[in-house]
Amino acid sequence: QATLAAGGVYRPPTAITRITTTSGETLYERPRRATRVLDQRLALQVTAALREVVRRGTGVRADPRRPVAGKTGTTQDSADAWFAGYTPDMAAAVWMGFHGGRVPMTPPRTRITVEGGTWPAETFSRLAIAALEDVPAGAFTVTVADVQGHAAAAAERQLTRAGFDVTSRERYPGRLPPGIVIEQNPPAGDDVELPVGVRAVLTVSSDTPVEVVVPDVLG
Repeated sequence: QATLAAGGVYRPPTAITRITTTSGETLYERPRRATRVLDQRLALQVTAALREVVRRGTGVRADPRRPVAGKTGTTQDSADAWFAGYTPDMAAAVWMGFHGGRVPMTPPRTRITVEGGTWPAETFSRLAIAALEDVPAGAFTVTVADVQGHAAAAAERQLTRAGFDVTSRERYPGRLPPGIVIEQNPPAGDDVELPVGVRAVLTVSSDTPVEVVVPDVLG
């Protein structure tokens, strides 16, 4: 889940981030290791699909009133039920069942038939609300790469991998070889809340001058 929340970048889990002395001297700090294990566009597509699970699917009770994605799970006999979800700031999984064996969670043993979209989803929501109480609600975003000055084909591949649908238009600048990106929209550096398929437009240099009709102004 955390890898999907990070756009396909895996960071090893760790229990200790820093150890300091009473005077504040750092004795140990967790190394910042990150590995891309999933294409960002694919990670964003998965996140978009899992957001719909909470918006209008089986996980509506997991909504912590901030952007969230997740998936419910239930065994056929209701002996196990899960909700695994993530926001831009937190990933967690809730499991419910009897640790002593496969015991169906159905009435009269439980008040309701427990499925992933019931108590596990509700527990995730309460956990997220409490854990993120002091954290501003963030969005699932991607930072737009700077592709100006790059070859158009390479720039299009880079933005496509980031999750954009890319279109190009040509302009004759008169001073550049053809096929170079001279403008991009959205601009580089912007953090874009990215629904899958958002449009990026590249303006690419052309070697074909634009023909215009010169009006007759004599007289």
